[in-house]
Amino acid sequence: MEAWSFRGLVFLNERRFDPARQAFERALALDPVQFEARLGLGTLANLASNWREAILHLERALAVRPRCYAALFERCRAFYESNELAPAEQDCRAALDLGAGPQPELRLLLGNIYLRTQRLCEALEQFEAFLQLAPASAAAPHVQTVIQNLRGSLSQARR
Repeated sequence: MEAWSFRGLVFLNERRFDPARQAFERALALDPVQFEARLGLGTLANLASNWREAILHLERALAVRPRCYAALFERCRAFYESNELAPAEQDCRAALDLGAGPQPELRLLLGNIYLRTQRLCEALEQFEAFLQLAPASAAAPHVQTVIQNLRGSLSQARR
């Protein structure tokens, strides 16, 4: 069963999504609570924009390993894309609390959650943290523009 999950992860990393799905499904046929297979299927569902399916697999993965950064991040993405912002924020916060490295992608996602919920000061803080952690990111120019716009909005609101 772990061999099938390992194959699925290899295929996923190679961006060979159909064989990855097949391998993860074989792993689950042998062990329905297999963590790596659930995480892999949740990741694949996110990549295919199947948010409900992603959330389902990731909830099952998190039932096995509730403190898994990757599963929390992927479920946060699925909640965010489903416009379920309260659980998305909760997962982001839980992932941040794990302290698993600098987490620039998580800062960017949390900034976007705050932006959608009109929490502009908090959004600005997260976007600035993202830029400090990943200044050479492909997203950096866009984030710099968002920061400038937020600063402008916040300064107008203070007047």
